[in-house]
Amino acid sequence: MRKVIFLPLIFLILLTSGCWDRKEIDELAIVGATGFDKVTINGRDMYRAISYVYKPAEMGGGTEGGGGKTLAPFWIVSELGETLSDAEKNISARSSRFVFLAHSEIVIIGERLAKEDGVDKVMDLLLRHKDLRMRNLLYIAKGDALKVFEKGLPQFESTLSQELSGISEKSLPIVSKTYVPDVKEFAYSLLSTGRDPVAGKLEVFPTPEELPSPVGNEQPQSFVRPTGAAIFRKSKLVGWLTDTETRGFLYVMNKSKVGIMPLKLPRSQQENFSFEMTKAKTKIIPSVTENNISITLEVKAEGNVGTMEDSESLAKPEDIKKLEALASDEIKQLIKNTVHKTQNMGTDVFGFGEAVHRKYPKAWKNIEENWQDIYSNLQVNVKVKTKIRGTGMISNPITVESR
Repeated sequence: MRKVIFLPLIFLILLTSGCWDRKEIDELAIVGATGFDKVTINGRDMYRAISYVYKPAEMGGGTEGGGGKTLAPFWIVSELGETLSDAEKNISARSSRFVFLAHSEIVIIGERLAKEDGVDKVMDLLLRHKDLRMRNLLYIAKGDALKVFEKGLPQFESTLSQELSGISEKSLPIVSKTYVPDVKEFAYSLLSTGRDPVAGKLEVFPTPEELPSPVGNEQPQSFVRPTGAAIFRKSKLVGWLTDTETRGFLYVMNKSKVGIMPLKLPRSQQENFSFEMTKAKTKIIPSVTENNISITLEVKAEGNVGTMEDSESLAKPEDIKKLEALASDEIKQLIKNTVHKTQNMGTDVFGFGEAVHRKYPKAWKNIEENWQDIYSNLQVNVKVKTKIRGTGMISNPITVESR
């Protein structure tokens, strides 16, 4: 009898089960990147949210609009609001589909918003969002985020979000001149004790070459490139690092993997030797005594001779030693310049305070509140040891006698 009763119930459960909140793909406006700005409208400060929405119909080869022009495979939509959340929700009123952020790859925050308000409001919104992934790359725009979306025409990929994601994943690690964290990594630095966060920097540049546009019949007049880094004091943007200064930052943070370092031999007036780095490792060693707090950075770098535009021979071990010393001095100076700049801004982007806290937790309790002032005058010792592993297929440089 019990079997007779339960069988119909099981059948009904199977019929009524399913994804109650499921949305079909043709009902979604899939966002590839999102951005936020602070703007003034008629004397009133407001927030602007931007969504970079894929248009699947145009991505599969493109379609032609009026006049025979190819339609862009994306839609840039922005809306204003009293709060960031209000502005983001207002975008939904512009779309006939559900705005879907699960495939977003990039978050771009405008310079004014990051400087005046800080990024804590944006991070709160991002971390609470049920669809947005923490692996989104985080950039700060030089200027407004909307300008980056509008002026940053992709040079190779179909969309800006795909291009920036590809550059960050494949190209930037080879150059070691810029730094781009994801939302999760940035949030960790923001909430950490003894560390200030760093984000990627995006800037619009005029296109130097005459290249055909991948999204239309007109040549792109500008492009967007990650350059250097954006540095913060707590949640507010306080300045920028150049490409060269960012390289020094990457050395300290163990994030400089490979890259070319042009160097100048002592008797030369211009760079004529390239050190091609293949590996680097840095140890941060804090020291706290009754009268002094200091940090020692021990850097070990390895690489090869990239180019030698000089008559200097590389056949003997002592010749290699000279180049190793030259590379060590350059790395040391790079790091010291970057540390000095961040000390002037009072922002510990290296996490030296975090290293002190980890090794000397009791001492940290007494200096935590004054760490910003301490960091500005902190003694930082840099020791670099460089090893050149190879000179390529030749040992002597190519020289041609003049006739």
